[in-house]
Amino acid sequence: MRKGTVNEQYKSIRHKNGETVAKGPYYVLTHKASGGKTVSEAVPSSNILYMRQEVDNYKEFRELTNNYIDVCEKMSTLYHAAEKEDATRRLSTTDYIAQRKRSSLGMAQNGFGI
Repeated sequence: MRKGTVNEQYKSIRHKNGETVAKGPYYVLTHKASGGKTVSEAVPSSNILYMRQEVDNYKEFRELTNNYIDVCEKMSTLYHAAEKEDATRRLSTTDYIAQRKRSSLGMAQNGFGI
């Protein structure tokens, strides 16, 4: 797995008679190194298919990783929203005791209490 891009380049060669001829293709892997510096490496034409596959694998890995992060963030948002909703539904201990007292008083007044 390699980050960067594989580029095809040609060199212009000027002959003594003034004619310009393109030589190539030459292949170069270019990527950003740590510190932001651009690094270019020559890639032998015998390795070009392998190197392109390595670059494609890295791009797919990055895409899948970004999708995974997006899903995790959405799950976290939904989880915390549900947690907040549950917290508002829960009664505090003092509210619970007060509610129980009111309900037992209502039952006593209706003839159901002891």
